[in-house]
Amino acid sequence: MTTQSAQRQLTAVPFAQVTLDDPFWAPRQEINRRVSIPHMYQMLVDTGRLSAFDLNFTRKVPSPIVLIFGDSDPAKWLEAASYSLVTHPDPALAALVDAVADKIISAQQPDGYLNTHFTAIQPEMRWKNLRDWHEMYCAGHLMEAAVAHFEATGERKLLASLARYADHIGREFGPAPGQRRGYGGHPEIELALVRLFHATGEARYLELSKYLVEERGQSNPHYYDLEAVARGEDPLAYWAKTYEYCQAHAPLREHTKVVGHAVRAAGDDAELVVGEAHDREVALEAATGRGTSAAVRRAHLVGGSDGHAAEEPRDDPRRHPRQAGRRANPRGGGPVHRPGLPPAGDQRGDRALLGVRGQGGGGRPEVGGGRADRHPGGPCLAPLPVPCRTRQ
Repeated sequence: MTTQSAQRQLTAVPFAQVTLDDPFWAPRQEINRRVSIPHMYQMLVDTGRLSAFDLNFTRKVPSPIVLIFGDSDPAKWLEAASYSLVTHPDPALAALVDAVADKIISAQQPDGYLNTHFTAIQPEMRWKNLRDWHEMYCAGHLMEAAVAHFEATGERKLLASLARYADHIGREFGPAPGQRRGYGGHPEIELALVRLFHATGEARYLELSKYLVEERGQSNPHYYDLEAVARGEDPLAYWAKTYEYCQAHAPLREHTKVVGHAVRAAGDDAELVVGEAHDREVALEAATGRGTSAAVRRAHLVGGSDGHAAEEPRDDPRRHPRQAGRRANPRGGGPVHRPGLPPAGDQRGDRALLGVRGQGGGGRPEVGGGRADRHPGGPCLAPLPVPCRTRQ
């Protein structure tokens, strides 16, 4: 079967038209709606993640990295809550979703920038450390939340706000004279921009995604070396010792195996499989090699794929600890579960997705998440026979 014929046969079904009706996933979806989403909202309140968007807070510098990327947590909650509203309308939850959307919008700066830490705490360090500080990662999650909010409510206010942020990033970064040739150390925004393109129809977001995917790992000189020197740091003093951790040790097309940070690797796998942002044939070849590596050499029996507890690395494929390792779970391991992303449309893409799915075992509990080793019959490397029905 050719790629073109497969694409003609595969059509993405809007997630709102699909209902899970089985003994495994349906109960978990219900628990997510009744328990996880309310609990996570309260955690966002208790930890100050939501009030940060008021821009009236202080914290010590240097700040813990989990606080620097704290904006991603309300974004993930908003995305999950919005999609829950589509399948289970809930006036109380809808009011919370609307209030959180308004709070996020209120923190946006006149030039479109939207990040609480680098607005309230370290404005002089904005875009100074793409390698470590998660600005593009947070931007990507906010964009995905905006798309989800638009799809769930029909309201465009958050979508318009995050489109402004994407335009700000597009002005700052790119190959044109006067732009910086940077990209985020933690992949996420690349997928988000594809979704923003689908929601708005604006091709510039697809082009920005293409740039970010293609620029990752380019050298002579390496962008992360340049920005480290600009901060007055020695690039050789980087704690991870290698840009494999950031998936930036080589251009993505040249990757033949998965290495480094497990969640970041899964994000890149997903970007390659989606394949809309660059040459589909080359992308699928690269994704297939990485997916095979993930599935055959680096997957745990419980579905995870990292090596040990320190920063979720994929290191020695023979090292599969029973307790120490976190099972990387970037909200399910890539595009398999994510509403709005098109199907791969190719058997190679399907194989690569299986490798990505093997990474979705359930590490850090997020909205509706959990540890794979606590769920008998957790995610496996083959498609699950999930009964579902399409709403008429």
